[in-house]
Amino acid sequence: MQKEKKIVKAVSCWIILRKIMMWINIFFSLAVIGLGIYKYSDGNFNNFADVFIPFYLIVFGILLIFAEAEWLILIKHFKFLDNYFGRGFYNIFLGTMLLNIISINNDGNPDRNFTWVMVVIVSSTMAFVGVMEIFLYIWHCGAKSEKYTKYDEKQEIQQKLLKEEDKLTQQISQSVQSEIDIKYSASKQPQSSIQDEYKQNYSLQQQQQPFQDNSNPAMVYTPEQIYKMQQNPEEYSKWLKQQLQMTESKLPRQEQLYGNSQL
Repeated sequence: MQKEKKIVKAVSCWIILRKIMMWINIFFSLAVIGLGIYKYSDGNFNNFADVFIPFYLIVFGILLIFAEAEWLILIKHFKFLDNYFGRGFYNIFLGTMLLNIISINNDGNPDRNFTWVMVVIVSSTMAFVGVMEIFLYIWHCGAKSEKYTKYDEKQEIQQKLLKEEDKLTQQISQSVQSEIDIKYSASKQPQSSIQDEYKQNYSLQQQQQPFQDNSNPAMVYTPEQIYKMQQNPEEYSKWLKQQLQMTESKLPRQEQLYGNSQL
């Protein structure tokens, strides 16, 4: 009982700490964006770094805000931001990059001195939060948020369905190809031997194959219906299985077809 209470208390502390870190990231990301805009507003462009670094700070600050807001569209293109390990290094990188404004703007003016203080505070805080996120990831204290975890689980299910769909498609292709080969080889045999062999195979199939329920015959779908089913992987997978069963039921057994040639 005491162990369970400790676990609940640890989880509660983690949730509170994570929320605090989230709001710190959002607040200081806004500060990074503000410093980038301020750099453009002062009109001091001595080299290319004065142009590109503030732009990068604005863009990277926006990305971090979207990551903390758990914007799934962003995670599709920036996968490293969906866990606290990648986000921790991202915070350290952004805080270190912010230090470049010090070397650019440190010319002794009062406004620049205030900017220098702001840069030091924001940069050191973001680096500290980044280190904390990396440690929390290593300790397995909620490596991902619940929303990102559900998204990854959904992606894994879709990947499994796609693999199953590819496997069934290959099986159907092989079955159809074998049926074509059988018909081609049968066309080269005399007509009387084909009829006798077909009767023999048909009687053996009726004896050996399990009873098939014809009360629910397979539906024939139009190309438009098949395209709609492809949007639903589960329904499309069921349809592929149904087509595979239909194809296999039409094929004679290979050992029965060539059984007489081995005598």
